[in-house]
Amino acid sequence: MAMNSLGEILEEITKLPAYSRHQQYFQLLKSWKQVVDSKTFLQTRPLYISRNILYVATHSSPLAQTLSLQRLRLLSLLNPLLSTSLVDIRFSSAHWHTSQSHVSSSKLNISQYEKDPTTVSSLDPSFLNQLPDGDTPESAFQRWAMIIQYLNRDLPLCPKCKSPTPEFELQRWHVCAYCWSRS
Repeated sequence: MAMNSLGEILEEITKLPAYSRHQQYFQLLKSWKQVVDSKTFLQTRPLYISRNILYVATHSSPLAQTLSLQRLRLLSLLNPLLSTSLVDIRFSSAHWHTSQSHVSSSKLNISQYEKDPTTVSSLDPSFLNQLPDGDTPESAFQRWAMIIQYLNRDLPLCPKCKSPTPEFELQRWHVCAYCWSRS
């Protein structure tokens, strides 16, 4: 009997009829990345589909409002890519912090985010195209690790622990937030 990798086993399991709802969701995740721009992709998270309505968590309330105004355009772009058509999209920032899977910072407000050159908005589309696709835990971890490395590439190091640290933390505490909290 040949040994299969975890990825192969998961792929076979997700082909079973009982997983059709999950297949629709995975298809939606791939399509979402194609439909929205890179900044919006990193600041939104499709949560679930209920009664053919897509629920999406957003980084902020203003973004939720902006995307709500664009929902008909987004639906017209998404529906041709999906096997089951959506009837509406609902955006809310309420579940953003409870379902962390993208790079974000719940401690910073958006104005600090935009001033810091290491923010998610600094990701260029060519980098995003290099991220591995797939719905396995391994590919999700690999995407996360690549984004973290990319975001930290130009950061100065904390003098105490030598980890990449945002400028504003060094200016405020002269060490990273982790070292500051431990002292």
